Amino acid sequence: MALKIFLLVTFGLPICAVASTVHGLPTDEKLTRSSLQDYKESIGMYDGSLTTIQKHPYMVALITSNYDIGFYCAGNIVTNSWVITTAFCLQSQVPSSVTVIAGTNDPTAAGGSEYPVTTLVQHPKYGSATGWEDYNYGCVKVSGKFRWSTKIKPTRLPNAEVSVNTNMMVAGWGATTYDDDDPTHPLRQGWMRWYDVEICATEYKVWLGLNWTNRMACAYNRGKTTLCREDFGAGLVHGGVLYGMFAGTGDMFCSQYSSPALLADVKTGVPWLRKITGAK
Repeated sequence: MALKIFLLVTFGLPICAVASTVHGLPTDEKLTRSSLQDYKESIGMYDGSLTTIQKHPYMVALITSNYDIGFYCAGNIVTNSWVITTAFCLQSQVPSSVTVIAGTNDPTAAGGSEYPVTTLVQHPKYGSATGWEDYNYGCVKVSGKFRWSTKIKPTRLPNAEVSVNTNMMVAGWGATTYDDDDPTHPLRQGWMRWYDVEICATEYKVWLGLNWTNRMACAYNRGKTTLCREDFGAGLVHGGVLYGMFAGTGDMFCSQYSSPALLADVKTGVPWLRKITGAK
């Protein structure tokens, strides 16, 4: 039976599951329907390698006062006052309910830099007839400016599409098991491969009836890195350039089953993202 559950709703937010860990990427894997449905993972970031914010200084945590969970999504610094994330991370939020925390290995611990938010912008076509997975771009403007340091630096937006099978670094503070109730964890990192969108489009059509568009992308590291709750908006980066942001997966149990991560394709959204943020 095709899997039809994509986003679980928790605390009024769309939540789905995925995970991650840092191991060498397999070199000869072939993503097929049978391999995705039948292969079970025993590890998952969930279990990822501990890292530091100095290695991912573009990353920020989004904290909400609307729910008891506090930390709920990740974001990516692109200018001295703007962060980009997925649009659904901004659902049901207003500027006064969101705080950005930068420069920290753990958003729940002391030591990060907190920034109030003045502006939240979702792509105007997000949630339109093409579905909630399309046009999944959001922008967050902070009050004041980020102060650059070894822990706080911007990432760059892409000028060209990245090649299939390019290795991507990803990091996050999200859940480490699908039933993990801890709202945040120390920063962990892993690797994923930019995957063939034709394969992913076919699989997501089978699982979810998803109509794929060029604003979606896919990443995969079979049996190794995936992402989980609170990792939404986390960036996939190669060579200091942000190519994708985590948007969901066909597997609601994080890494219990092998499935590629659905991404917002940053390159396709660049014209709108630059218009809003002024990023280069």
